[in-house]
Amino acid sequence: MDITGTVCDAALVCQQISLTLTGNAPDNIDYAYLGKVWGVAFTSVISLYLFSLGVGTVLRFIKNV
Repeated sequence: MDITGTVCDAALVCQQISLTLTGNAPDNIDYAYLGKVWGVAFTSVISLYLFSLGVGTVLRFIKNV
């Protein structure tokens, strides 16, 4: 599959680009593995949010004392 296009910069200097894709998409997708990856990413984001919320609460308490 070939994809062609034009890229221009702020000075309106344009260049032609071409992208050639070779190979095939994977035939089998391991949804169980992707579910685990998504779960780890989601859990990491929620954990960091709750940790930051706790740190912010402690700092707010210290500031107002």
